[in-house]
Amino acid sequence: MKNRNKNFWLGILAIMLVFGMTVIACGGDDSGGGDVPPEKKPVAERWHTWTDSSSSAAVTNSVDNNGVCSITVSGTPESVEYIWKANCAYDYTVRKNARYTYVIEAWTLSGDRWINAQFFGGGDANTVGGPPYYGESILLTTTRTRYTFDSVALPKGGVIPFEFQCATQLGTFYVKIVSITENTGGGGGGGQNDPGDLAGTWTGNIGGYNAIITISGSGWIMTASNANFYDSGYFVRNGNTATLYLSSGTNNGTATIINSTTVRVVLNNNTIFPGTYTLTKQR
Repeated sequence: MKNRNKNFWLGILAIMLVFGMTVIACGGDDSGGGDVPPEKKPVAERWHTWTDSSSSAAVTNSVDNNGVCSITVSGTPESVEYIWKANCAYDYTVRKNARYTYVIEAWTLSGDRWINAQFFGGGDANTVGGPPYYGESILLTTTRTRYTFDSVALPKGGVIPFEFQCATQLGTFYVKIVSITENTGGGGGGGQNDPGDLAGTWTGNIGGYNAIITISGSGWIMTASNANFYDSGYFVRNGNTATLYLSSGTNNGTATIINSTTVRVVLNNNTIFPGTYTLTKQR
């Protein structure tokens, strides 16, 4: 009798184990775990904040039923070169070597503020050796404004955060992601041409920072080794001068070749550091 009871309870235990494994397996299929792509998540779950551990700035966010993300910066603001130390980001999936068009709407609760809209550089792109960083610095006002950015071919794929870097100023601003679509029509901006003698990497002082401007058939990128401001876009060349446009179509200024080793860059009032600068070719 005891043996029969033992066999009975062993049988029940086996059935429970099989049932439990089935439930766990089904639950895993439904949730998808960490493999759920951002595009299949609710909009609010695609937004998240990050602050560098060395920063005294803080950033919080909330998302309303219309998909508008409210982003508030508090604490102690950073200087301009450390704007990257606090951000609010929206995850999306990148296909390697694809180009994308980004459409957003953004505005402030009060006053004006600069932010960096970095659409490539973090997440799965942030691997050993560092990614290139692509984005634009934009000046927000209280007027709800639509911005369009076109990327170059992005060199890495995976889940990438579209970062809105904002550590330099306290207050609240708003961002709505209207669309992120793969651009199958070719180069970003629609206005680039042969860079000619302007092609290359040019270095010099811009606004007190060690600036680097790279001009190629893919467009232009301006970064700084001791700051975190950058812009990128396309250009239209006329002789020795290229007019530099942001991918949104805003005219940022001009770059004129002086000789084989020198270029004069004139940045207009659409930029953080308007003025005339002389850069030399990097060898």
